[in-house]
Amino acid sequence: MIPLIRPARPEDAPLGVPLLASTLGDLGCEFFGLGSQERLMRVLEIFFISPGHRMSYQIGHIAEVEGTPAGLLMAFPGGHLLRLSLGLVPCILRAYSLNERLQLMRVGARLLSRPGFTLSLEARRDEFYIAHLATHPNFRRQGIASALLAFAERLAVAGRLFKLALLVASDNFTAIRLYEKNGFIPQPAREARPYYLRMVKFLIERSPQ
Repeated sequence: MIPLIRPARPEDAPLGVPLLASTLGDLGCEFFGLGSQERLMRVLEIFFISPGHRMSYQIGHIAEVEGTPAGLLMAFPGGHLLRLSLGLVPCILRAYSLNERLQLMRVGARLLSRPGFTLSLEARRDEFYIAHLATHPNFRRQGIASALLAFAERLAVAGRLFKLALLVASDNFTAIRLYEKNGFIPQPAREARPYYLRMVKFLIERSPQ
């Protein structure tokens, strides 16, 4: 199945927000939702429709099959990581009360204390970073995710970046197999059992030095 892939728009929030939430897993509910799935969805809607950061529709693309949204890709050059991450701060200030921001800090500290959970380097400047990739449940196992990964490759090459990078939960074996099938290679981790596995795909062979 070959989907049409187009830039995301703010009005895609009803589709994009659930797909974005699915990429965050239980940690998304625990951290951004402060333990509430309903709160998570409200916060992610604010994030999605707001410009200038790493969860904005501006860095997203939607895969459609016969006009029906089927998947979401959020990706950007690694050199933009710091700017886009800092761009999320105004959204957080807008989405949470002062007490909730303090609660976010406490939850974040608790997450960092988990075995194998560290603040890993997500992407280097010479990489194109796939921050979020999800397929709608009605379209899984139909090649949508692979089509979005191939589209990310084209975006990377157009920006003269010849590596793709992503993080995946180390126990998400289905996703890991998908990425390996599409040419991604797991990178060595400092921890024996990392919470997240960093994977990289080289798009061209390096010329001999």
